[in-house]
Amino acid sequence: MLALSGAGACDAGSQTAPKTAPKPVSQASAPAPVPVKPPTASAPTAAPPAVFADAAGPVRPDHAPQALELTGGRKATLSSWRFEPAPGRSEARNTYWCGVQLDGQALTVIGVGGTEAVSCDGLAAVGAVSKGRIGLIYRTSSPNADSLTAVVLAPAGGAWAVDEDLTERLSETSPATLAALRKAVE
Repeated sequence: MLALSGAGACDAGSQTAPKTAPKPVSQASAPAPVPVKPPTASAPTAAPPAVFADAAGPVRPDHAPQALELTGGRKATLSSWRFEPAPGRSEARNTYWCGVQLDGQALTVIGVGGTEAVSCDGLAAVGAVSKGRIGLIYRTSSPNADSLTAVVLAPAGGAWAVDEDLTERLSETSPATLAALRKAVE
């Protein structure tokens, strides 16, 4: 589970489930079942297929949208998504890619470029880092290893882009927490 842990940051595992079990409801007083409705636009269940052109089939949310406060007071909302790559997009079998929606823009961040050799198992942490950038730490895997993969998004000409050079350098140190990622990026 991702939980906010400071201004513009969340880390997996920082929140635990309640220790008490729900009280049982007797059959006589139980309310009639209510059909589950899809979440509203504020909590979408899937991005429109055209948003991630690299996706085959449904695009699934990886976690709830996260509100971030970036350098200079700028605010952004980031949503993370998992999907299977479209046929011919990946040479790896049984792989998942991850992407983000940020300021109305969709970016595939795990499965392409320097992260093309790994499968995305989900977002572990996200938060603001220096110079208005956003740091992401994903749980990733390959056929013979599980790891954490850091990716940095940077504003570029009015849009967002993966900072490929910084992301590649981070692959050598593999920061496992937002604090370590922030220190490596400074």
